[in-house]
Amino acid sequence: MLRSLVGSEMCIRDRNGIVEARNPVSQFTNGQVEMPATRYCHSAVVFEGRMYVYAGKCGGRNSNRRLEDLWCFDFDTNRWTECEQAGQKPAPRSAHTAVTHSRQMIMFGGRSSEGECCDDLYTYAYDTGLWAKIDTRSSYFGRARHSFVVHNSAIVVFGGWNGKKKLNDLFYYHLDSNQCESVRSREEQHNPSRRECHVAAMCKNVMVVFGGRHQQDFKEDTCELNLGPRSLKEECRNWLANATGSTVRIVNMPSRLEQYVVNWRLSETDARTVAMPHGRVTQFPPTH
Repeated sequence: MLRSLVGSEMCIRDRNGIVEARNPVSQFTNGQVEMPATRYCHSAVVFEGRMYVYAGKCGGRNSNRRLEDLWCFDFDTNRWTECEQAGQKPAPRSAHTAVTHSRQMIMFGGRSSEGECCDDLYTYAYDTGLWAKIDTRSSYFGRARHSFVVHNSAIVVFGGWNGKKKLNDLFYYHLDSNQCESVRSREEQHNPSRRECHVAAMCKNVMVVFGGRHQQDFKEDTCELNLGPRSLKEECRNWLANATGSTVRIVNMPSRLEQYVVNWRLSETDARTVAMPHGRVTQFPPTH
């Protein structure tokens, strides 16, 4: 079942494609409906059947009004509730990123009410409603409009905007050791291009980045970065790919299998671009 919110209405699509519209139930306080204010450039994460919407920008394009409220939408009751916030609350912001990790939300970066790019990192505990600022003991690059994922116990940040230019750098923050690591590739000219307002998601051990923009160049490419140990199947394909040249024919190998191996070798070459029906897929080059 697929659910989506459109304005104040929620659309639910079942497996047969039938759409049912429902109006979310909201709390009434002193005769007024309690719902989040209109906003954009906010974050939204999911935890135990609830969606948590945090901060964002309110007003027109030239407005400097940033929000700092946190709302929870319960998918079972269709009810909005404003969450309690205590502890070290972050300053109002927009264009930040947030993810769920364990029983907490992790939030990074964004743009402040003064228009500055933030470089701070916070956690919000779902069980207690407490914010805590993480002392990274490292120099984060302030940024907004970036992508942000968690893989195992590491936060991975890519691209964005630092207030002066678009970025295409990549760095990790290791939650267990509280250390920041800037990752530089051996062939930086083959990195995915500079971009902002893109999205990223984890698929097993692979971070997939899609879209974004750079000035008037609106992206439609897909970039992949393998963050974890490869599976046995992947290792076997790599072994075959490395053992087979594009001009070498293996005796008794079926032609379709040979073509499959050759294609895999090409796709594993650093930062090769493979034609796709709707854009292209670029692999991040090796890092050190």
